[in-house]
Amino acid sequence: MPKFCPECGKPLPYQDAEICPACGALVQSQGRPPAQPQVRPQATPAAHGAQVRNPLVALALSFLCPGWGQWYNGRRWDGLKFFGAFVVIYILVFASFIFFLGQGFLATAVSTVLGLAALGIWGYGLYDAYRTAERINRGELAFQRKSRLFWLPILLIILMIVMVLLAAVIAAFVFGMAGAGGSGGYERTRSVAATAKQVGDTIYVTWQGGQDNNLVTSYSVGIASSAGESSYTEDLPPVIGDTNQFTGGTSGEDRVLVMAFFSDGSDQVVLDTYV
Repeated sequence: MPKFCPECGKPLPYQDAEICPACGALVQSQGRPPAQPQVRPQATPAAHGAQVRNPLVALALSFLCPGWGQWYNGRRWDGLKFFGAFVVIYILVFASFIFFLGQGFLATAVSTVLGLAALGIWGYGLYDAYRTAERINRGELAFQRKSRLFWLPILLIILMIVMVLLAAVIAAFVFGMAGAGGSGGYERTRSVAATAKQVGDTIYVTWQGGQDNNLVTSYSVGIASSAGESSYTEDLPPVIGDTNQFTGGTSGEDRVLVMAFFSDGSDQVVLDTYV
């Protein structure tokens, strides 16, 4: 049905006309509210003083491990790029050191180039982590949570600590076994000495003492001849210049063994020779 102007009564050319072309009167819409302009939602920046990510924390983490700051900011792939690139360059530096070992200038040049590349990646990673944290705080970048790879450097640090402690325990065990004395204690070389010589068929063993002579409680002298005969004696306490004589020696074929015993329960071979 045609619609008429409420002022002049003339029919309107179309149903949705808002102005009468004859008199210029405003035609009221029949129960339809005027259209409202649509407003496109804008990104809301972080509230004043609020920090979603701390740029200094991101910077410090990237300083300790390339890529760590990016994972702190929730950027998984960015962190993998920095971490992976740094690891690859580190491996290349180690490989080039072995490959060009002894080649002088070439080894130095390759190591220097790779070192500068690693330094550049590390430095840019610091800048990127700090800048990304600031952009998140300004609302320019979305942030949901830290990347799960954030814990990777912590696991690597714990693994290195465990390996160092394990190596220390193994080294202590190995050196302890190697240094264990005959009485079960740890042996160190003491400064004491004895000498042996043969005159005719007589062997003379003389106690010479030394810097640690005051720690010696006794010493023993054993002679093993080529004929299978043996002689043994023990002096208590040791006296510097004291000489023990053994007869029946055969020149160059008799073994002389002198053992010293110390106040801490350890013992030490002082002389083991043939006369």
